[in-house]
Amino acid sequence: MAVVGWKPSADGYISTQNGGIEIELDGAVVCHIINLYSLTLEASKGRYRGCTTSSVIPLPNREIAKECKFSFGSLVWDTAADGQLHGRFLPGLESEMVATKQPLGEITANMEPGTIMVSYLNALNHGVSDSSFYLLPADAPLHSRVERLIACFESLWARGSTRGAPLIMTRRWFEDAARIKRRILTNGGNDASFLNDVVATVNTDDLGCGHEREEMEKIRKTFFFGSDSFTFHVLLGYRFPAISEILCMRRVCRTMNEICKAALLSYAQEPVGTWRHQLFQMKDQVLKVINLGPEIYLTQTMNVHLVEFTQDTELWHKTMLLGGGENFERTGPESET
Repeated sequence: MAVVGWKPSADGYISTQNGGIEIELDGAVVCHIINLYSLTLEASKGRYRGCTTSSVIPLPNREIAKECKFSFGSLVWDTAADGQLHGRFLPGLESEMVATKQPLGEITANMEPGTIMVSYLNALNHGVSDSSFYLLPADAPLHSRVERLIACFESLWARGSTRGAPLIMTRRWFEDAARIKRRILTNGGNDASFLNDVVATVNTDDLGCGHEREEMEKIRKTFFFGSDSFTFHVLLGYRFPAISEILCMRRVCRTMNEICKAALLSYAQEPVGTWRHQLFQMKDQVLKVINLGPEIYLTQTMNVHLVEFTQDTELWHKTMLLGGGENFERTGPESET
């Protein structure tokens, strides 16, 4: 992990003014800078308790967006036709450039001195900074992996009502969690029979509330297929739901649990050792996994910082030619439409 060297720009990505020099950076260096110093939308930036309106802001996947903002400037990057990765840094005001940089944003204000980098590196290596949130490896028994998954999410949601110690989590942790969810609900992401049995049993009249189509879509999104995974949102403010909305949500949840449980009980006669019989044996855990929705809502009280770039991301293993200037254009194959 190092700065590799300096190279003159010869492909038009960076202006040739002042020599068109680009700095060649190891991708891991870029990832650390983004992880530690980029701006992440935080729930504390908006009002939270007692708000009359709510805002749910989706967090973009920066690995796909290929851009991020810092308190002292912004960075965009793209891949050229020859596969070379180029980046452009647009600096902010001089006062912003020289200001003291606080890694990991506001979450570190409550961390013990000297523990920030230890926690960050622990999250990079294990997916999360707190060992009580470690998921079990793929070779562990499935029922044990599912039990740990449920326990971790229950602990995560509990932080929403009781502010816990700062927690650093990575997208990789949630990808590992999604893999467990795919394994149990769709037999690794390829089998829709359980979902089909549930959908075939649903009487939309039982859902009521006038939102039957939306509720059915939520049910389908709960079952992860292929590369399906969790999405992230920041909750800025909170609108207390009306009594009718609360009753509707409870009714839908109760109805869906009953339908899913009926489908699981019907698998009792499936051959022992098959996936569907395994679903029957783990029916209580399966119902809890179904209730782990596909959307993760980060709130102020959760005190969670999401790290996006880890050793398994593509950028980590690339070399970036980084320059400055206003005329950076994305002309590589990934930018074509």
